[in-house]
Amino acid sequence: MASSAIVISRCDKLGDLILSLPAVAHLKRNVKVPVYLHLSEYASAIGEMAVENGLCDAYFYTDHGFLKGHSSSFPEDGFRKVNSLISLFHCDELSWFLSKAQRQPQVSFPYTLGPRSRISSLWTYKWSITQNRSRVVKSEMLYNVDLVDAYLKRLMASESADATSMLAASAVPFQGLSPLRLPEGWGGAFANEGCDVLMVVSNGNSAANWSMIRYIEEAEKLLEQGLRVDLLLHGHDSEERGRELATSRIANHPNLKIIETFADLKDLIVHISRSKKIIASSTGPLHIAHALGKPVKAIYPLTPKVQSFERWRPHGYWHDAPVEWVHV
Repeated sequence: MASSAIVISRCDKLGDLILSLPAVAHLKRNVKVPVYLHLSEYASAIGEMAVENGLCDAYFYTDHGFLKGHSSSFPEDGFRKVNSLISLFHCDELSWFLSKAQRQPQVSFPYTLGPRSRISSLWTYKWSITQNRSRVVKSEMLYNVDLVDAYLKRLMASESADATSMLAASAVPFQGLSPLRLPEGWGGAFANEGCDVLMVVSNGNSAANWSMIRYIEEAEKLLEQGLRVDLLLHGHDSEERGRELATSRIANHPNLKIIETFADLKDLIVHISRSKKIIASSTGPLHIAHALGKPVKAIYPLTPKVQSFERWRPHGYWHDAPVEWVHV
C-alpha cells in the first residue's frame, strides 16, 4: 500500500503533547510509511519541532474538524492517504475530525485505535485497549507507548499484505530520545536572551503548587547568589499573585524580570532554550524544558491525584539532565 499513511493524534494540552512525542517517534521508527501528527492549533510550534527533529513526517491542526494549518510536507491530497489513526487521548476536536474525514469520498481508516473508557461508545475506534489510567500504574509517557505498541502488534498480526507492507524491516524496541533542537531561524527571530533561572508561576491544571510566598522566597535565594531570575506569571490567579509580588521585598530587584506573557509559543520555547534552569509545577513549560534538555526543578503533589507525580512527572527518556523533585 504505497499510499498509506498514519495519523497519530494528541490534540489537548502542551505538556500532554510533549509526553506523547516519544511514542510518536517510536511509531516512526517502526513503520516505513509517513506519520502525520494531529494537534491543537495553539500547539502548532510543537508540531514544527517534531518534524524538525524527525519524530514525524508532517503535522496538521484542526478546528472543529476543519484543517486550519499544516507543515509544508503535508500532502495536498491529505487524508486520502491515511489508512490508520491512533488517538493517544479522548478529545472533542478529534471527534469532529473523525466524523468529517469519514464522510469524505475515498477516505476510510481500516485501523483506528484509542484508549477504552466509559465514553468509548461515542468514538469511532475500531479497536481500543484498557489502560486503567485512574489507577496511575504507569507514567503518561508509557501509556502513550502502549497504544503505539498495540497498533504495531495489530499490524503484525494482520494477514493483509497492505498492513504487512507498512511495517519496517525489523521491530525496534522503545528507545529514548535526544533533546529536541529548535527549527532553524527560531533563535534569531526573537529578542529574549534567557536567564539563569526561569520560574513559571502557573497552576495550569496542576493539583498542587507552591504559594506565591514560597516562589518569592525561592527567587530571593537565587537573587542573593547573583543569578538573573525571570518570573513568568500565568494562569487564572496571575493577577492575585502579581499583587503579592508587587508588595514583596524583591519586587524592584535589578536582576529580577517579571514576564506576564509571551508573544506566542515559539517565543516561550526560545526563552526556555536560552535559560539555564526552569522551576515549575506540572505545566507545559516544565515539560518543554525537559524535552529541550534543561535542568528542571519540578513541583508535584505526593498523593495520586489528577496531576500525580507517578503519572505526569518528566521522564528520563529525553536526556540525562538532572531533575530536582519538590513534593507539596
